[in-house]
Amino acid sequence: ADVDALREALGYERISLLGGSYGSHLALAVMKRHPQRLHRVVLHGVEGLDHTWDDPAGRLRALERIAADVESSERYRGSIPEGGLLAALRSAIEELEREPVVARTRRGVDVVVDAQLLRMVAGFQAGRKSRPDVWPRMILEAAEGDWSTVAEGALALRRMRLDRPMHFMMDCASGISPARRARYASDPARALLGDVNMEYEHVCPAWDAPDLGDAFRAAPRCDVPTLVIHGTWDTKTPIENAGEVVEALPDATFVEVIRGGHGALYDLYRQWPEGRAAVLRFLAGEDVAFPPSVELPSPYLDEAR
Repeated sequence: ADVDALREALGYERISLLGGSYGSHLALAVMKRHPQRLHRVVLHGVEGLDHTWDDPAGRLRALERIAADVESSERYRGSIPEGGLLAALRSAIEELEREPVVARTRRGVDVVVDAQLLRMVAGFQAGRKSRPDVWPRMILEAAEGDWSTVAEGALALRRMRLDRPMHFMMDCASGISPARRARYASDPARALLGDVNMEYEHVCPAWDAPDLGDAFRAAPRCDVPTLVIHGTWDTKTPIENAGEVVEALPDATFVEVIRGGHGALYDLYRQWPEGRAAVLRFLAGEDVAFPPSVELPSPYLDEAR
């Protein structure tokens, strides 16, 4: 309603929307309520209206794609344990479930490392292009009983500031449908990843935000031309989210950014020189032939190519 009021105040008959992550969530809500006021829509890092809670299976599939690149690289040839990286991570988690350990960081800080902490650090570090070797090195070290990198990651997590109140109000209000919540609760991926929705499980009942309901969470059926861009290495909002959203939009174009992360739109711009101009032409109303996929170079396989 605020978006449409802003459109009216500015004197526009129709507007276009560009939304990433939670912005895509809001854009989809506007598409449902005010489709006649929209010209074009671009979504990336898509969080559908029933995707606020994290999908364990989707996150695991993203980790499997990242692990496949690591395991195929010359850099790690001969150092991957039998069964692969994720099997090694599973074994390390099972070891910590039996008995947590005390690990010392390089700065001499002792940290209690348990299974849940390893899960959190592993999820936070996976697929980071700026420091690609942290995630596989952490798993390989843990497989040998060295928990120092996990302990360093734990200190980094402690330095993260609590989100602002609006974050909790918005996410808790969007909520999750009962059917999806039941599916996530019984997902086998939780054995490796743990409760990826622990924040919502514990904070939202205390926060007491009004639930927007399943009518809000239903996917919009909107025929506004929409461009959806999503990365296959997105561990925050897995690419399966985008697939669900696209299925409900009759005039959607889907661009898969292979090895793209949560900021897939900007990954697209960096890898495809014509990408920014193509998106602007689309927003201007032109018919643009987007490629079905754009492939980013792997931070692990470059040396083998």
